[in-house]
Amino acid sequence: MKPINLFTVKVLGRPDYEPLDVAARHSGQMMIDLVLKVEAHPEPGPWAVMANGLGRPLKKDPRYKDLPPYLQLDRRSTAEMQRNARNTLWARVGWDERRADAQFARSFSMPMPSFLGLEAQKTLAEAFCQSALVERGMLADWSLSQHAGRHEQDNKQNAIWGRPAIDGAHALKILTTMRSFSRGKFGNKDRSWNDRSLFFVWRKQWCEMLSAAIEAAPAGSCAPSAKTAWQEQCAAYIARDPSLIAEAERLAMEAKKGEGATVQEEATDLSDWPRPPEEVPAPARARRL
Repeated sequence: MKPINLFTVKVLGRPDYEPLDVAARHSGQMMIDLVLKVEAHPEPGPWAVMANGLGRPLKKDPRYKDLPPYLQLDRRSTAEMQRNARNTLWARVGWDERRADAQFARSFSMPMPSFLGLEAQKTLAEAFCQSALVERGMLADWSLSQHAGRHEQDNKQNAIWGRPAIDGAHALKILTTMRSFSRGKFGNKDRSWNDRSLFFVWRKQWCEMLSAAIEAAPAGSCAPSAKTAWQEQCAAYIARDPSLIAEAERLAMEAKKGEGATVQEEATDLSDWPRPPEEVPAPARARRL
């Protein structure tokens, strides 16, 4: 069975990407910059957005009171309030990142089994964003998407050879800010988020949470072989990531001591990390109103 890359990270920046264009495609919603008078529309494609949300400090978090009013959302907030918050957030990011080569977002892509159900997927997305990203000072814009034909050909081959099918037709996609957010405003870019060991920490944490959610899936929601196939791939990452975390930390320490500039560049540059199976093309420029 062909394995699925369970966790990929990519840094987005100009001139290839624009914040509002990325946010529109990511959320499936139109974005408008009222100051610059530009609008960005979601482009039609194979992915259809099923649900989305914003990961930010919750009410019980002391940082909540420092959030601007547009981000002080709760479960009573309407979909329009959520869209306006997303729109304002990425418009602000665009204003702050004015350089022609500025990096403005980190993009996560993780396939999910459809047999979990939409509510379980939403719970898992919110939990990961809070524990892994918001706790570090990021704002996380997540969406759950569906791809009708994803891995269909692979599973045809699996059926021929009697292998278990693995469903990767759903995916969790997350956009995070590059600057830490505190006391109601963006600060400097947090370079510690570029540490390569953090990638393996995130991946291990995601695989543990995904494996637990799959284990808790109701009996009869899928074939046992499908559940086993997903758990085996999660277990493979969980088993090997601790050694990769230690190795990345060792290389980073050597780089800080001046024992290899090339090692330091590898350890901090996220742009060459594994790409998602289907590379997202650079969006078109926003259209003037």
